[in-house]
Amino acid sequence: MATSMTDPKTAAPARPGMLNSLWLACDAIYRFLASLKLAVISLSSLSAVLAYATFYESWHGTAAVQEQIYQSAGFAVLLAFLAANILCAATIRFPWKRRQAGFVVTHAGLLILIAGSYYSFRTSREGQVALEEATQSSQLMITDHPILRVRPIDAHTGQATEEVELAFRPGVFAWKPGRFETLTREKDPFTVALKAHLPASLPSRVVVDATGGSPSLKLLALAKPPGAAEAVPMFRSESESWFMVAPSNKLSRVSRVVGPARISFQFVTKPEMVEDFLNPPKELGPNGAARFRYKDKTGKDRVYDLPVDGKGAASPFQLPDSDLTVSFQRMIEFPTAIEGREEESSEFYSMVGDDEIPIVEYSIKKGDGPALRHMGWGMLPTVPSFIPDPEDKSGTTVGLAAISYYSLPKLDGSTMMSRRGVIEVMGDSAGKLFYRTFGLTEGNKGVAIRASGTLPLGESVLGMGGDKMPMTLTFKAERYLQTGIEKTVCEELNLPVGQKGNGIPAALVEMKVNGVTREFWARRSISFDQNWQTIRFPDQSFQVCYDFEREPLGFHIDLDDFDVKFDPGTEQASSFTSKIRLTDEARKIKDRPVTISMNEPMEHRGLTFYQSSYIRSEDPATLRPTGKFQSVFQVAEDPGRRIKYAGSLLVVLGTFMQFYMRSGVYNLTRRRVKPADIGGSDAPDVKTPKTKPAGEYLEDL
Repeated sequence: MATSMTDPKTAAPARPGMLNSLWLACDAIYRFLASLKLAVISLSSLSAVLAYATFYESWHGTAAVQEQIYQSAGFAVLLAFLAANILCAATIRFPWKRRQAGFVVTHAGLLILIAGSYYSFRTSREGQVALEEATQSSQLMITDHPILRVRPIDAHTGQATEEVELAFRPGVFAWKPGRFETLTREKDPFTVALKAHLPASLPSRVVVDATGGSPSLKLLALAKPPGAAEAVPMFRSESESWFMVAPSNKLSRVSRVVGPARISFQFVTKPEMVEDFLNPPKELGPNGAARFRYKDKTGKDRVYDLPVDGKGAASPFQLPDSDLTVSFQRMIEFPTAIEGREEESSEFYSMVGDDEIPIVEYSIKKGDGPALRHMGWGMLPTVPSFIPDPEDKSGTTVGLAAISYYSLPKLDGSTMMSRRGVIEVMGDSAGKLFYRTFGLTEGNKGVAIRASGTLPLGESVLGMGGDKMPMTLTFKAERYLQTGIEKTVCEELNLPVGQKGNGIPAALVEMKVNGVTREFWARRSISFDQNWQTIRFPDQSFQVCYDFEREPLGFHIDLDDFDVKFDPGTEQASSFTSKIRLTDEARKIKDRPVTISMNEPMEHRGLTFYQSSYIRSEDPATLRPTGKFQSVFQVAEDPGRRIKYAGSLLVVLGTFMQFYMRSGVYNLTRRRVKPADIGGSDAPDVKTPKTKPAGEYLEDL
């Protein structure tokens, strides 16, 4: 007859059928979670994932492995199974024996370590603070949390009325074609969506034909220096090759100095301006010539050229077949630089391209009428000859004649980099282009017009050099738009693995307002400043900025000095040091000096400031370096750090205790053996090990 091996004292009490099945299922799950089999599976899986993560980080960078593996749901489930296995393996042996103290401490440390890691994941924050010298900051920038900021602009005041924050999580990889993510809601007055996102972008400026644009010319200039085998481009980038007449440009002219030449683009709307450009006066005085356009006594349009000697010769005189009397007044060299107004001077110089503007002034009167002041502006045909005098009580608003002043440019052949040539291109409202070039005469004794005519697209023209001159410069018009708009286009930039997180992200944004769609690239500023761009619609305009979350620090820091040292002979930075002042009014700290370097972080209010890098500041309009540096601090806050330290300490302590126990302190129970038991009263006491059932040894595992 078979007998049951179940101990009646430990057997589970009888339960109703369904409740008993549930109890058995829970008990089976509990024992599986506490089993050595699950421990082997969990630890093997974790080891495999960590090994793969190491390779993945070497392929794609730290940010990618954090997002794709360590912060993934699968990794969280794996750690959850490991934590459950550790907990159940410890609790299933309760009540614990003294010999299991090391085992319990080790498992408790592992659980605390996992709990601390989870707490850190939920509560820690990390960001950056960037400062230029003599600036202050009280904000922490969370660069992992991008935000698209949108500001509607009030049509009456021109100011932003409010700000809308549109948060998104684009990931660490460039979006694949076809991905589309809407950031706004249906009830919002505008729609904003992302069509592409690049974690590291390289911007370039392109010009497209669009309504509301301005005259734009793309010019290719090639220079062949003495002894060179091939000609080289004179413009360093695509944006530099475009000459754009901005809507605010009152002169309708753009100039650029390129090496030994000045290149200008002028847009005009009147045919007579093209005629004056291509066929200037043939007879010139020492200071050029003035061309008068007027109406004779019969109302017919007439043209009269007058050489200018700058001394008032043959003045006054009467224009042929008219009752207009002209008197020379003076010549002016008007400077483009205005003292105390550097920004306006720079803009003025970019239009003219010279330090001075030659101006000739005449007074003209009709019959016995009042004499009115008229001016001829050299190089600037769009500037009106007659400007009403606000103090003139006669109320005259229309001039008696139009004056175009033709003056040869100032050139110098003393050195190779002196101004040796001038190239001028004119575009009209009919879509045609014209050119004329100036150069030095033989022996560098004078200046003369070298060539002029129509400029077809794609046709190369010699602008400077030739003959016996050692350097030549050719140019050609590649594209001409009467309504051009400059746009920023971004391309993906493939950075080295170690610099994957240092790229400047950009997003292709599609914005809709009242059925009108605009598409543009929004790129984060390299200097962490908010780089706003204006998007115009027929009924309203908006300011848009690619930014990130900004949180208050609760205190502020001032950067007094930043020092960067480079490895000899390279531009590789070897060390960074920042001298700051810390001010925290809540803790009564005022301008406390602190030095932060690569090996000396600063801790305050649970935040640790590490000196991580520096940034060369750029002008957001031109994307060129400004010569200034920004000191960048990596800031980290980890409330769970102490919990993780405590867990690690318990793991080390528990491991030591287990090794200490295995040496025989606890697993050998002492008992005395009487001398009679081993054959004599004179025999010494002997300590013998107490045998244990095999099951207890298995439990120790």
